[in-house]
Amino acid sequence: MRKISDVQRERPVVSSNSMRLVEVAANAVYDYDVAADTFYYSEGMEKTFGHNWIGPQPAMVLWVDLLHPDERAGVEAAFLRFLAGRDRYARLEYRFKRADGTWAHVRERMIVLRDDEGRAIKVIGGIEDITAEHDTQERLHHSQKMEAIGRLTGGVAHDFNNLLTVIIGSAGLMEAEADLSPAQRDLIRNVGLAARRGAELTSGLLSFARQQPLTPATLNMAAVFAEMDALLRRTLPAFITLDTAQAADLWLVEADPTQLNTALLNLCVNAADAMPEGGRIRLECRNWAQGAPGGGQDDPDMPQGDYLRLDITDTGHGMSPEVLARAFDPFFTTKPMGKGSGLGLSMVWGFAKQSGGHATIASQVGIGTTVTMFLPRSPKATAEVEPAARAEMVQGQGQHVLVVEDDRMVRKLVVALVQRLRYRVSEAENGDEALEILRKTPDIDLLFTDMVMPGRMSGTELAERALQEFPRLLVLFTSGYSENAIIHDGRLDEGVQFLAKPYQLRDLGEKLRAVFAAR
Repeated sequence: MRKISDVQRERPVVSSNSMRLVEVAANAVYDYDVAADTFYYSEGMEKTFGHNWIGPQPAMVLWVDLLHPDERAGVEAAFLRFLAGRDRYARLEYRFKRADGTWAHVRERMIVLRDDEGRAIKVIGGIEDITAEHDTQERLHHSQKMEAIGRLTGGVAHDFNNLLTVIIGSAGLMEAEADLSPAQRDLIRNVGLAARRGAELTSGLLSFARQQPLTPATLNMAAVFAEMDALLRRTLPAFITLDTAQAADLWLVEADPTQLNTALLNLCVNAADAMPEGGRIRLECRNWAQGAPGGGQDDPDMPQGDYLRLDITDTGHGMSPEVLARAFDPFFTTKPMGKGSGLGLSMVWGFAKQSGGHATIASQVGIGTTVTMFLPRSPKATAEVEPAARAEMVQGQGQHVLVVEDDRMVRKLVVALVQRLRYRVSEAENGDEALEILRKTPDIDLLFTDMVMPGRMSGTELAERALQEFPRLLVLFTSGYSENAIIHDGRLDEGVQFLAKPYQLRDLGEKLRAVFAAR
Protein backbone atom coordinates (compact mmCIF):
# COMPACT_ATOMS: atom_id res chain seq x y z
CA MET A 1 0.00 0.00 0.00
CA ARG A 2 1.30 3.45 -0.88
CA LYS A 3 1.82 5.96 1.89
CA ILE A 4 0.00 9.27 2.07
CA SER A 5 3.35 11.03 1.80
CA ASP A 6 4.00 9.25 -1.50
CA VAL A 7 0.66 10.37 -2.81
CA GLN A 8 1.44 13.89 -1.68
CA ARG A 9 4.79 13.98 -3.47
CA GLU A 10 3.12 12.89 -6.68
CA ARG A 11 0.09 15.17 -6.33
CA PRO A 12 0.70 18.38 -8.28
CA VAL A 13 0.21 21.71 -6.61
CA VAL A 14 -3.04 23.40 -7.65
CA SER A 15 -2.52 24.57 -11.22
CA SER A 16 -2.19 28.22 -12.15
CA ASN A 17 -5.52 27.98 -14.01
CA SER A 18 -7.20 26.73 -10.83
CA MET A 19 -5.55 29.52 -8.92
CA ARG A 20 -7.04 32.07 -11.31
CA LEU A 21 -10.49 30.53 -10.94
CA VAL A 22 -10.31 30.75 -7.15
CA GLU A 23 -9.02 34.32 -7.34
CA VAL A 24 -12.35 35.35 -8.85
CA ALA A 25 -13.69 35.13 -5.28
CA ALA A 26 -10.51 36.08 -3.41
CA ASN A 27 -7.55 38.41 -3.73
CA ALA A 28 -4.94 35.85 -2.74
CA VAL A 29 -5.08 32.05 -2.99
CA TYR A 30 -2.96 29.45 -1.25
CA ASP A 31 -2.39 25.70 -1.46
CA TYR A 32 -1.36 24.09 1.83
CA ASP A 33 0.35 20.70 1.52
CA VAL A 34 -0.30 19.28 4.99
CA ALA A 35 2.17 16.36 4.83
CA ALA A 36 5.01 18.53 3.49
CA ASP A 37 3.90 21.33 5.80
CA THR A 38 4.39 23.95 3.08
CA PHE A 39 2.25 26.74 1.64
CA TYR A 40 2.13 27.95 -1.96
CA TYR A 41 0.66 31.45 -2.48
CA SER A 42 -0.66 33.03 -5.65
CA GLU A 43 0.56 36.33 -7.08
CA GLY A 44 -2.43 37.99 -5.44
CA MET A 45 -0.64 37.89 -2.09
CA GLU A 46 1.88 40.39 -3.41
CA LYS A 47 -0.63 42.41 -5.49
CA THR A 48 -3.09 42.84 -2.64
CA PHE A 49 -1.02 42.69 0.53
CA GLY A 50 2.52 43.40 -0.71
CA HIS A 51 4.08 40.09 0.46
CA ASN A 52 6.36 38.48 -2.12
CA TRP A 53 5.92 34.86 -1.04
CA ILE A 54 7.05 33.04 -4.16
CA GLY A 55 7.72 29.31 -3.97
CA PRO A 56 7.09 26.93 -1.08
CA GLN A 57 6.79 28.63 2.31
CA PRO A 58 7.45 26.76 5.55
CA ALA A 59 4.45 25.85 7.66
CA MET A 60 2.26 28.71 8.93
CA VAL A 61 5.04 30.88 10.36
CA LEU A 62 4.79 33.76 7.89
CA TRP A 63 1.00 33.94 8.08
CA VAL A 64 0.74 33.60 11.86
CA ASP A 65 3.28 36.34 12.52
CA LEU A 66 1.18 38.80 10.50
CA LEU A 67 -2.07 38.18 12.36
CA HIS A 68 -3.18 40.98 14.65
CA PRO A 69 -1.84 40.33 18.17
CA ASP A 70 -5.36 40.59 19.66
CA GLU A 71 -6.63 37.85 17.33
CA ARG A 72 -3.56 35.71 16.66
CA ALA A 73 -4.15 32.94 19.20
CA GLY A 74 -7.84 32.58 18.37
CA VAL A 75 -7.39 32.51 14.58
CA GLU A 76 -4.48 30.06 14.69
CA ALA A 77 -6.44 27.77 17.03
CA ALA A 78 -9.48 27.91 14.75
CA PHE A 79 -7.36 26.92 11.73
CA LEU A 80 -5.81 23.98 13.60
CA ARG A 81 -9.24 22.81 14.82
CA PHE A 82 -10.44 22.87 11.23
CA LEU A 83 -7.51 20.66 10.15
CA ALA A 84 -8.11 18.19 12.97
CA GLY A 85 -11.87 18.11 12.60
CA ARG A 86 -14.27 16.63 10.06
CA ASP A 87 -15.65 19.75 8.37
CA ARG A 88 -14.89 20.27 4.71
CA TYR A 89 -15.39 24.03 4.60
CA ALA A 90 -14.48 26.85 6.98
CA ARG A 91 -14.45 30.65 7.04
CA LEU A 92 -12.45 33.04 9.19
CA GLU A 93 -12.38 36.83 9.50
CA TYR A 94 -9.45 38.65 11.08
CA ARG A 95 -6.94 41.47 10.70
CA PHE A 96 -3.84 40.82 8.61
CA LYS A 97 -0.79 43.06 8.34
CA ARG A 98 0.15 44.35 4.90
CA ALA A 99 3.76 44.78 3.83
CA ASP A 100 3.49 48.54 4.42
CA GLY A 101 2.56 47.95 8.07
CA THR A 102 -1.15 48.80 7.78
CA TRP A 103 -3.88 46.37 8.80
CA ALA A 104 -6.34 44.82 6.37
CA HIS A 105 -9.62 43.26 7.44
CA VAL A 106 -9.76 39.93 5.56
CA ARG A 107 -12.15 37.07 5.02
CA GLU A 108 -10.59 33.65 4.47
CA ARG A 109 -12.52 30.73 2.97
CA MET A 110 -11.03 27.22 3.03
CA ILE A 111 -11.80 23.79 1.65
CA VAL A 112 -9.93 20.70 2.84
CA LEU A 113 -9.20 17.41 1.07
CA ARG A 114 -9.10 14.45 3.45
CA ASP A 115 -8.03 10.81 3.16
CA ASP A 116 -10.34 7.86 3.86
CA GLU A 117 -9.70 8.18 7.54
CA GLY A 118 -10.64 11.86 7.61
CA ARG A 119 -7.12 13.23 7.99
CA ALA A 120 -6.37 16.48 6.18
CA ILE A 121 -4.20 16.10 3.06
CA LYS A 122 -4.48 19.48 1.40
CA VAL A 123 -6.16 22.83 2.11
CA ILE A 124 -7.04 25.24 -0.66
CA GLY A 125 -7.95 28.71 0.59
CA GLY A 126 -8.71 32.19 -0.61
CA ILE A 127 -8.00 35.40 1.33
CA GLU A 128 -10.19 38.40 0.44
CA ASP A 129 -9.47 41.98 1.49
CA ILE A 130 -12.79 43.22 2.94
CA THR A 131 -11.42 46.40 4.52
CA ALA A 132 -13.76 48.66 2.53
CA GLU A 133 -16.78 46.51 3.39
CA HIS A 134 -15.77 46.41 7.06
CA ASP A 135 -15.28 50.18 7.19
CA THR A 136 -18.68 50.76 5.59
CA GLN A 137 -20.34 48.51 8.17
CA GLU A 138 -18.47 50.26 10.97
CA ARG A 139 -19.61 53.68 9.72
CA LEU A 140 -23.20 52.45 9.54
CA HIS A 141 -22.99 50.98 13.02
CA HIS A 142 -21.43 54.18 14.36
CA SER A 143 -24.09 56.31 12.66
CA GLN A 144 -26.90 54.18 14.10
CA LYS A 145 -25.32 54.28 17.55
CA MET A 146 -24.91 58.05 17.44
CA GLU A 147 -28.49 58.45 16.22
CA ALA A 148 -29.86 56.28 19.05
CA ILE A 149 -27.81 58.07 21.71
CA GLY A 150 -28.86 61.37 20.18
CA ARG A 151 -32.55 60.58 20.52
CA LEU A 152 -32.05 59.53 24.14
CA THR A 153 -29.95 62.54 25.13
CA GLY A 154 -32.27 64.94 23.29
CA GLY A 155 -35.24 63.73 25.30
CA VAL A 156 -33.33 63.98 28.58
CA ALA A 157 -32.11 67.48 27.71
CA HIS A 158 -35.68 68.60 26.94
CA ASP A 159 -36.93 67.55 30.39
CA PHE A 160 -33.95 69.10 32.18
CA ASN A 161 -34.29 72.37 30.29
CA ASN A 162 -37.82 72.85 31.63
CA LEU A 163 -36.51 72.42 35.18
CA LEU A 164 -33.51 74.66 34.54
CA THR A 165 -35.76 77.38 33.11
CA VAL A 166 -37.61 77.53 36.43
CA ILE A 167 -34.41 77.49 38.51
CA ILE A 168 -32.51 80.07 36.44
CA GLY A 169 -35.52 82.37 36.04
CA SER A 170 -36.48 82.20 39.71
CA ALA A 171 -32.92 82.86 40.83
CA GLY A 172 -32.76 85.87 38.53
CA LEU A 173 -35.98 87.32 39.91
CA MET A 174 -34.89 86.77 43.50
CA GLU A 175 -31.47 88.31 42.90
CA ALA A 176 -33.14 91.46 41.57
CA GLU A 177 -34.92 92.02 44.89
CA ALA A 178 -33.54 95.05 46.75
CA ASP A 179 -33.95 93.86 50.36
CA LEU A 180 -31.60 90.87 50.29
CA SER A 181 -28.69 90.53 52.67
CA PRO A 182 -25.22 89.99 51.11
CA ALA A 183 -25.25 86.35 52.28
CA GLN A 184 -28.68 85.73 50.74
CA ARG A 185 -27.62 87.34 47.48
CA ASP A 186 -24.50 85.13 47.31
CA LEU A 187 -26.59 82.01 47.87
CA ILE A 188 -28.99 82.98 45.10
CA ARG A 189 -26.11 83.73 42.75
CA ASN A 190 -24.68 80.29 43.48
CA VAL A 191 -28.04 78.71 42.61
CA GLY A 192 -28.10 80.58 39.30
CA LEU A 193 -24.46 79.73 38.55
CA ALA A 194 -25.00 76.01 39.23
CA ALA A 195 -28.13 75.98 37.06
CA ARG A 196 -26.31 77.72 34.21
CA ARG A 197 -23.59 75.08 34.39
CA GLY A 198 -26.34 72.49 34.12
CA ALA A 199 -27.62 74.38 31.09
CA GLU A 200 -24.17 74.10 29.51
CA LEU A 201 -24.37 70.32 29.91
CA THR A 202 -27.79 70.11 28.29
CA SER A 203 -26.55 72.40 25.54
CA GLY A 204 -23.73 69.93 24.90
CA LEU A 205 -26.23 67.07 24.80
CA LEU A 206 -28.42 68.93 22.32
CA SER A 207 -25.41 69.78 20.16
CA PHE A 208 -24.43 66.12 20.03
CA ALA A 209 -28.04 65.13 19.28
CA ARG A 210 -28.12 67.79 16.53
CA GLN A 211 -31.16 69.36 18.18
CA GLN A 212 -29.51 72.61 19.24
CA PRO A 213 -31.27 75.47 17.45
CA LEU A 214 -28.64 77.23 15.35
CA THR A 215 -28.58 80.79 14.11
CA PRO A 216 -26.17 80.57 11.16
CA ALA A 217 -24.42 83.69 9.96
CA THR A 218 -21.93 84.44 7.23
CA LEU A 219 -18.56 84.63 8.97
CA ASN A 220 -15.08 85.75 8.04
CA MET A 221 -12.79 83.14 9.62
CA ALA A 222 -9.87 85.59 9.72
CA ALA A 223 -11.94 87.76 12.07
CA VAL A 224 -13.08 84.70 14.07
CA PHE A 225 -9.46 83.54 14.46
CA ALA A 226 -8.35 87.02 15.57
CA GLU A 227 -11.06 87.08 18.24
CA MET A 228 -10.30 83.51 19.37
CA ASP A 229 -6.56 84.22 19.46
CA ALA A 230 -7.06 87.01 21.99
CA LEU A 231 -9.49 84.91 24.07
CA LEU A 232 -7.31 81.78 24.07
CA ARG A 233 -4.15 83.65 25.08
CA ARG A 234 -6.03 84.85 28.16
CA THR A 235 -7.54 81.41 28.84
CA LEU A 236 -4.79 78.86 28.16
CA PRO A 237 -1.99 78.19 30.64
CA ALA A 238 1.28 80.05 30.14
CA PHE A 239 3.13 76.82 29.30
CA ILE A 240 0.98 76.32 26.16
CA THR A 241 2.21 77.92 22.93
CA LEU A 242 -0.56 78.99 20.53
CA ASP A 243 -0.04 79.33 16.76
CA THR A 244 -2.59 80.28 14.11
CA ALA A 245 -2.23 79.92 10.36
CA GLN A 246 -4.67 80.99 7.65
CA ALA A 247 -4.52 80.43 3.94
CA ALA A 248 -4.89 83.43 1.65
CA ASP A 249 -8.30 84.26 0.16
CA LEU A 250 -10.34 82.18 2.61
CA TRP A 251 -13.95 81.59 1.66
CA LEU A 252 -16.67 82.90 3.93
CA VAL A 253 -18.25 80.24 6.11
CA GLU A 254 -21.87 79.59 7.11
CA ALA A 255 -22.08 78.77 10.83
CA ASP A 256 -23.57 79.79 14.16
CA PRO A 257 -20.95 82.17 15.62
CA THR A 258 -21.68 81.33 19.27
CA GLN A 259 -21.54 77.56 18.70
CA LEU A 260 -18.41 77.90 16.55
CA ASN A 261 -16.58 79.87 19.24
CA THR A 262 -17.68 77.35 21.87
CA ALA A 263 -16.46 74.44 19.72
CA LEU A 264 -13.05 76.06 19.12
CA LEU A 265 -12.68 76.92 22.81
CA ASN A 266 -13.58 73.36 23.86
CA LEU A 267 -11.07 71.87 21.42
CA CYS A 268 -8.25 74.13 22.60
CA VAL A 269 -8.99 73.52 26.29
CA ASN A 270 -9.05 69.74 25.61
CA ALA A 271 -5.74 70.07 23.77
CA ALA A 272 -4.19 71.97 26.68
CA ASP A 273 -5.40 69.27 29.11
CA ALA A 274 -3.52 66.70 27.01
CA MET A 275 -0.26 68.62 27.56
CA PRO A 276 0.12 69.04 31.35
CA GLU A 277 3.86 69.61 30.96
CA GLY A 278 3.49 72.12 28.14
CA GLY A 279 3.24 71.94 24.38
CA ARG A 280 1.93 73.63 21.27
CA ILE A 281 -1.57 74.16 19.88
CA ARG A 282 -1.90 75.11 16.23
CA LEU A 283 -5.09 76.42 14.63
CA GLU A 284 -5.13 76.25 10.83
CA CYS A 285 -7.79 77.22 8.32
CA ARG A 286 -7.96 76.65 4.57
CA ASN A 287 -10.41 76.19 1.73
CA TRP A 288 -11.47 72.61 0.97
CA ALA A 289 -13.25 71.48 -2.20
CA GLN A 290 -14.56 68.03 -1.34
CA GLY A 291 -14.60 65.69 -4.33
CA ALA A 292 -13.31 68.28 -6.82
CA PRO A 293 -10.29 67.49 -9.05
CA GLY A 294 -7.24 68.65 -7.16
CA GLY A 295 -9.38 69.36 -4.10
CA GLY A 296 -10.04 67.40 -0.94
CA GLN A 297 -9.99 63.64 -0.78
CA ASP A 298 -13.29 61.79 -0.97
CA ASP A 299 -14.91 61.06 2.39
CA PRO A 300 -18.02 58.87 2.26
CA ASP A 301 -19.43 60.66 5.31
CA MET A 302 -19.18 64.14 3.78
CA PRO A 303 -21.14 65.35 0.73
CA GLN A 304 -19.23 66.90 -2.12
CA GLY A 305 -19.02 70.67 -2.07
CA ASP A 306 -17.01 73.62 -0.81
CA TYR A 307 -16.01 73.79 2.85
CA LEU A 308 -13.73 75.67 5.15
CA ARG A 309 -11.40 73.25 6.88
CA LEU A 310 -10.32 74.00 10.46
CA ASP A 311 -7.52 71.90 12.01
CA ILE A 312 -6.79 72.10 15.73
CA THR A 313 -3.53 70.21 16.40
CA ASP A 314 -1.75 69.58 19.69
CA THR A 315 1.55 67.96 20.62
CA GLY A 316 0.03 66.04 23.54
CA HIS A 317 0.19 62.38 24.49
CA GLY A 318 -2.22 61.31 21.71
CA MET A 319 -4.91 58.64 21.78
CA SER A 320 -4.74 54.88 21.45
CA PRO A 321 -6.88 53.32 18.68
CA GLU A 322 -9.37 52.13 21.31
CA VAL A 323 -9.79 55.62 22.78
CA LEU A 324 -9.88 57.22 19.33
CA ALA A 325 -12.78 54.96 18.30
CA ARG A 326 -14.90 56.35 21.15
CA ALA A 327 -13.66 59.95 21.17
CA PHE A 328 -16.91 61.44 19.83
CA ASP A 329 -19.16 59.40 22.15
CA PRO A 330 -20.98 61.56 24.71
CA PHE A 331 -19.82 61.21 28.32
CA PHE A 332 -16.71 59.30 27.23
CA THR A 333 -13.62 60.84 28.81
CA THR A 334 -10.18 59.73 29.90
CA LYS A 335 -9.88 62.62 32.36
CA PRO A 336 -9.99 61.97 36.12
CA MET A 337 -13.36 62.03 37.88
CA GLY A 338 -14.68 65.57 38.13
CA LYS A 339 -12.27 66.97 35.53
CA GLY A 340 -14.50 66.71 32.49
CA SER A 341 -18.05 65.90 31.38
CA GLY A 342 -17.07 63.99 28.24
CA LEU A 343 -19.28 66.26 26.11
CA GLY A 344 -16.65 68.52 24.51
CA LEU A 345 -15.80 66.42 21.46
CA SER A 346 -19.33 65.06 21.04
CA MET A 347 -20.61 68.65 20.99
CA VAL A 348 -18.09 69.54 18.28
CA TRP A 349 -19.17 66.52 16.18
CA GLY A 350 -22.87 67.37 16.55
CA PHE A 351 -22.33 71.05 15.76
CA ALA A 352 -20.35 70.27 12.61
CA LYS A 353 -22.90 67.71 11.36
CA GLN A 354 -25.90 69.94 12.15
CA SER A 355 -24.19 72.82 10.33
CA GLY A 356 -24.00 70.69 7.18
CA GLY A 357 -20.34 69.82 7.63
CA HIS A 358 -18.27 67.07 9.20
CA ALA A 359 -15.70 66.40 11.94
CA THR A 360 -12.83 63.91 12.16
CA ILE A 361 -10.03 63.02 14.57
CA ALA A 362 -6.54 61.75 13.80
CA SER A 363 -4.22 60.83 16.64
CA GLN A 364 -1.02 58.96 17.37
CA VAL A 365 0.24 58.02 20.80
CA GLY A 366 3.28 60.07 21.77
CA ILE A 367 2.88 62.51 18.87
CA GLY A 368 -0.42 64.33 19.28
CA THR A 369 -3.94 64.79 18.01
CA THR A 370 -5.64 66.75 15.22
CA VAL A 371 -9.36 67.48 15.30
CA THR A 372 -10.70 68.71 11.98
CA MET A 373 -13.98 70.53 11.38
CA PHE A 374 -15.40 71.07 7.91
CA LEU A 375 -17.97 73.88 7.74
CA PRO A 376 -19.92 74.74 4.57
CA ARG A 377 -18.88 77.67 2.43
CA SER A 378 -21.33 80.57 2.47
CA PRO A 379 -22.91 81.62 -0.82
CA LYS A 380 -22.95 85.26 0.34
CA ALA A 381 -20.35 87.79 -0.70
CA THR A 382 -19.92 89.68 2.58
CA ALA A 383 -19.73 88.66 6.22
CA GLU A 384 -22.35 89.68 8.75
CA VAL A 385 -21.54 91.87 11.73
CA GLU A 386 -22.98 90.84 15.08
CA PRO A 387 -24.83 93.62 16.93
CA ALA A 388 -23.19 94.80 20.11
CA ALA A 389 -24.65 93.43 23.33
CA ARG A 390 -26.77 95.86 25.37
CA ALA A 391 -25.62 96.71 28.88
CA GLU A 392 -29.06 97.73 30.15
CA MET A 393 -32.08 95.48 30.62
CA VAL A 394 -34.52 95.81 27.69
CA GLN A 395 -38.00 96.71 28.93
CA GLY A 396 -41.38 96.54 27.21
CA GLN A 397 -43.88 99.34 26.72
CA GLY A 398 -46.98 97.71 28.10
CA GLN A 399 -47.65 95.41 25.12
CA HIS A 400 -49.94 92.46 25.83
CA VAL A 401 -48.34 88.97 25.78
CA LEU A 402 -50.20 85.66 25.97
CA VAL A 403 -48.05 82.94 27.59
CA VAL A 404 -49.03 79.35 26.68
CA GLU A 405 -47.26 76.61 28.67
CA ASP A 406 -48.60 73.28 29.96
CA ASP A 407 -46.06 72.95 32.80
CA ARG A 408 -47.50 74.95 35.71
CA MET A 409 -44.13 75.75 37.31
CA VAL A 410 -42.68 76.98 34.04
CA ARG A 411 -45.82 78.95 33.20
CA LYS A 412 -45.89 80.80 36.53
CA LEU A 413 -42.22 81.63 36.19
CA VAL A 414 -42.55 82.91 32.61
CA VAL A 415 -45.53 85.06 33.57
CA ALA A 416 -43.45 86.63 36.36
CA LEU A 417 -40.53 87.25 33.98
CA VAL A 418 -42.70 88.89 31.34
CA GLN A 419 -44.36 91.09 33.97
CA ARG A 420 -40.94 92.13 35.31
CA LEU A 421 -40.10 93.26 31.77
CA ARG A 422 -43.15 95.61 31.92
CA TYR A 423 -45.46 93.76 29.60
CA ARG A 424 -49.09 92.93 30.33
CA VAL A 425 -49.63 89.18 30.56
CA SER A 426 -52.36 86.61 30.06
CA GLU A 427 -51.73 82.90 30.49
CA ALA A 428 -53.11 79.61 29.12
CA GLU A 429 -52.38 75.95 29.81
CA ASN A 430 -53.13 74.58 26.34
CA GLY A 431 -54.03 75.53 22.81
CA ASP A 432 -57.81 75.45 23.21
CA GLU A 433 -57.65 77.76 26.24
CA ALA A 434 -55.28 80.07 24.37
CA LEU A 435 -57.65 80.42 21.39
CA GLU A 436 -60.51 81.17 23.75
CA ILE A 437 -58.52 83.94 25.46
CA LEU A 438 -57.46 85.39 22.09
CA ARG A 439 -61.11 85.61 20.99
CA LYS A 440 -62.11 87.33 24.22
CA THR A 441 -59.08 89.62 24.43
CA PRO A 442 -58.57 91.42 21.10
CA ASP A 443 -55.66 93.61 22.31
CA ILE A 444 -53.14 90.72 22.67
CA ASP A 445 -50.05 91.63 20.66
CA LEU A 446 -47.87 88.51 20.95
CA LEU A 447 -48.36 84.78 21.43
CA PHE A 448 -45.48 83.22 23.42
CA THR A 449 -46.04 79.46 23.21
CA ASP A 450 -44.23 76.27 24.11
CA MET A 451 -43.80 73.84 21.21
CA VAL A 452 -44.65 70.58 22.98
CA MET A 453 -47.94 70.42 24.84
CA PRO A 454 -50.18 67.46 25.72
CA GLY A 455 -53.54 67.19 24.01
CA ARG A 456 -54.64 67.59 20.47
CA MET A 457 -52.88 70.87 19.66
CA SER A 458 -49.14 71.53 19.53
CA GLY A 459 -47.54 74.95 19.64
CA THR A 460 -47.21 75.16 15.86
CA GLU A 461 -50.81 74.11 15.32
CA LEU A 462 -51.94 76.72 17.85
CA ALA A 463 -49.95 79.41 16.02
CA GLU A 464 -51.40 78.41 12.63
CA ARG A 465 -54.98 78.56 13.90
CA ALA A 466 -54.38 81.79 15.80
CA LEU A 467 -52.85 83.52 12.76
CA GLN A 468 -55.82 82.48 10.61
CA GLU A 469 -58.11 84.42 12.94
CA PHE A 470 -55.66 87.15 14.00
CA PRO A 471 -53.22 87.73 11.12
CA ARG A 472 -51.47 90.69 12.84
CA LEU A 473 -50.60 88.59 15.91
CA LEU A 474 -46.88 88.16 16.60
CA VAL A 475 -45.63 84.66 17.54
CA LEU A 476 -42.62 83.61 19.60
CA PHE A 477 -41.95 79.87 20.08
CA THR A 478 -39.98 78.26 22.89
CA SER A 479 -38.85 74.71 23.66
CA GLY A 480 -36.25 72.68 25.48
CA TYR A 481 -34.91 71.33 22.20
CA SER A 482 -35.09 71.79 18.44
CA GLU A 483 -38.49 71.04 16.93
CA ASN A 484 -38.70 69.66 13.40
CA ALA A 485 -41.91 71.60 12.88
CA ILE A 486 -40.06 74.93 12.75
CA ILE A 487 -36.39 73.94 12.53
CA HIS A 488 -34.90 72.00 9.64
CA ASP A 489 -31.23 71.06 9.33
CA GLY A 490 -30.57 73.08 12.48
CA ARG A 491 -31.97 76.29 10.97
CA LEU A 492 -35.13 78.14 11.83
CA ASP A 493 -37.69 78.34 9.07
CA GLU A 494 -37.97 81.71 7.35
CA GLY A 495 -39.65 84.31 9.56
CA VAL A 496 -39.91 82.05 12.64
CA GLN A 497 -38.96 83.50 16.04
CA PHE A 498 -37.66 81.04 18.63
CA LEU A 499 -36.19 81.23 22.16
CA ALA A 500 -34.47 78.09 23.45
CA LYS A 501 -34.93 76.95 27.03
CA PRO A 502 -33.46 77.53 29.52
CA TYR A 503 -33.24 81.32 29.34
CA GLN A 504 -32.64 84.20 31.71
CA LEU A 505 -34.60 87.41 32.16
CA ARG A 506 -32.18 89.31 29.92
CA ASP A 507 -32.48 86.69 27.15
CA LEU A 508 -36.28 86.95 27.21
CA GLY A 509 -36.15 90.74 27.20
CA GLU A 510 -33.84 90.84 24.19
CA LYS A 511 -35.95 88.35 22.26
CA LEU A 512 -39.28 90.03 22.96
CA ARG A 513 -37.82 93.37 21.88
CA ALA A 514 -36.47 91.82 18.65
CA VAL A 515 -39.85 90.27 17.80
CA PHE A 516 -41.70 93.55 18.35
CA ALA A 517 -39.03 95.47 16.40
CA ALA A 518 -39.44 93.12 13.42
CA ARG A 519 -43.17 93.87 13.06
